[in-house]
Amino acid sequence: EDVFLSRQQFVVSFDSKAKVPAWTAWQLVKQDLGDVARSDNFRSDSILNTYLERREKHLGVIPEDYKNTCFDRGHQAPSADRTDLPKHNLATFYMSNMAPQSAFLNRRIWADLESYSRDLVRDEGRKLQVYAGTILRDGREGIGRNGDIQIPEAFYKVVAVYEDDDAKKPMGHIAVIMPNVTSHGRDPVANKDEACQEQKSGGS
Repeated sequence: EDVFLSRQQFVVSFDSKAKVPAWTAWQLVKQDLGDVARSDNFRSDSILNTYLERREKHLGVIPEDYKNTCFDRGHQAPSADRTDLPKHNLATFYMSNMAPQSAFLNRRIWADLESYSRDLVRDEGRKLQVYAGTILRDGREGIGRNGDIQIPEAFYKVVAVYEDDDAKKPMGHIAVIMPNVTSHGRDPVANKDEACQEQKSGGS
């Protein structure tokens, strides 16, 4: 069952079984980009956790669920897309906005597309509507206290690019599927030592 959470900063459809976002959607315009520092305050989403624990009888997701797993807490809606106000940046650090990503994907490939997207907005005045999501496979190993936070096989992102803030129709789209792999293209679940080493060395 998917749980829908609508915030000012993003909307998420959270897969309550896999405990990762099925998809996350947000808009990016120039006014969203300021000079607010990254909060780095990963924290539980009390609204989501209350629902999971009361209705689903599942433990909610906490930041420590990712500790010593060799997976990054991978933002879906990026921290750097919300730097106009501290409260907006802080909201991107809710665990409802995270999924397990290899360091290589999170810090290199995924981050490159995030940065390019912001360049379109900041340098060219574009407006973006962004959708990011997880691609899951049943039976795949999980992380967390109960091992029930599923590790996605891959992630997808669709970016609708509008000429400016007032445009009603997109001028083009970017659509990608990115496998959740190490820098050598290997599955981080089956190659945990490699995934751990790359996480320690910054995702290279």
